[in-house]
Amino acid sequence: MPLHERTLALVGGGYISEVILTVLLNTRTMAPDQFVVSDPRLERLRYLSDNFRVHTVPDNVSAVTRGDFVFINVLPHVVEEVISELASELPDADMWADRLIVTVAAGITMRQYSRLSPELPVVRALPNPQSQTGSGVIALAFNSYVSRAQKEEILALFAPMGERVEMEEQNVDVMTALSTPVNVYLFIQSMIDAGILAGLDRPTSTRIVLHTIAGSLEVWKRNMDGLDGLIDHAAPAGGVSEACLSTLASFQFSQAVSEAIRRGTERSASFASS
Repeated sequence: MPLHERTLALVGGGYISEVILTVLLNTRTMAPDQFVVSDPRLERLRYLSDNFRVHTVPDNVSAVTRGDFVFINVLPHVVEEVISELASELPDADMWADRLIVTVAAGITMRQYSRLSPELPVVRALPNPQSQTGSGVIALAFNSYVSRAQKEEILALFAPMGERVEMEEQNVDVMTALSTPVNVYLFIQSMIDAGILAGLDRPTSTRIVLHTIAGSLEVWKRNMDGLDGLIDHAAPAGGVSEACLSTLASFQFSQAVSEAIRRGTERSASFASS
């Protein structure tokens, strides 16, 4: 079935649902009448209806029964409650025969949805925050019950959000930690603050850091496999860059980044049992 004939049920009307609506409607990937959003907060439903002209309902079961692709867009600690509700209210496995679950909650495994139907097609998706601008990266893992046609539709659905990366489910937690922009934002902020401490005003320091990072990314894009070479070339012995590099090493910069990703990965994985 082509995407323009699908109905998407978004369980949970929070931030991620708003991102999905914004991107898919602004890019005309889908139309407003192809969405139904459920949320217990009536004021939130009014906001989504007024701003996106989509169908809204206060209960999850009504949304799910109207959707072909069912997005579970609630916080990790709420997922089990949603699954229990759907399993109780929609116990007939045949009801799920033509539906596909897309789970967006961090740390929640595809296996957890087997309570709804043992052969239910499930996709685990992780669009990072930059996906709202179309420049994000989206992790996608598919269970064995997702058909080739369904997979193609899901890939097309997420295409307007950015780079789609297919992976085994066990790697999605790593992706969750690695793709958060907070590490990059903190580095940028630290660079700007360092320039200010060294005597620059904030606008000047910000401008320099912005163009330094943008230029570095452009150079890296032309030589994706050669970061070691780029670092060596930019930091000749005895130079300014070498002094910066050795100082970062003395403060164990690389180890701190690795530990941040490791702990973020562990936190994501812990949501499955919380």
